Amino acid sequence: MVKRVWKELKLDDLGVVTDHLEAMPEEQRPLYGLVGVKTSLWSQMGGGAKPFVVLIMPDRIVLSKRSVTGKKETWRKETPLSGLVDVSVRRGPMLDSAQLTFDDGYRVRVGNVPHTQIDPVTGAVERGAVALDWDELTSVQKTNCYYAFTMMELLPRDLL
Repeated sequence: MVKRVWKELKLDDLGVVTDHLEAMPEEQRPLYGLVGVKTSLWSQMGGGAKPFVVLIMPDRIVLSKRSVTGKKETWRKETPLSGLVDVSVRRGPMLDSAQLTFDDGYRVRVGNVPHTQIDPVTGAVERGAVALDWDELTSVQKTNCYYAFTMMELLPRDLL
């Protein structure tokens, strides 16, 4: 059972997540993930929005729109990691949003992202994958990664 707290998992739970990730083959190990919503006019007007996951793997970025519960994928787009050319962040009083721009012209705005969650992605555009080093992430960022990895079924839901 997951022992959740509002913003971050407990240290022993993060240790279990870290151990499980380290046991995965390097080419299958996710680097970073964040959960938000795909911003649209409907969501900006206060309409319901489904979870949207941005998953960064060693060789690609996976964008996944999920069902309301987050268990089922309803839309997916994959692009090479090198295809991410810009991340434009809008800081909000409670949550941030970020527009991801790819070299093929595709853009997507991801909203309802907790503060500091987009910073490693911005760093990855500027400095490369070294900005996504697991040991350099805060416990709040690792917690959001845990939720993204669980939604994408890279980690078992009953891990904690």
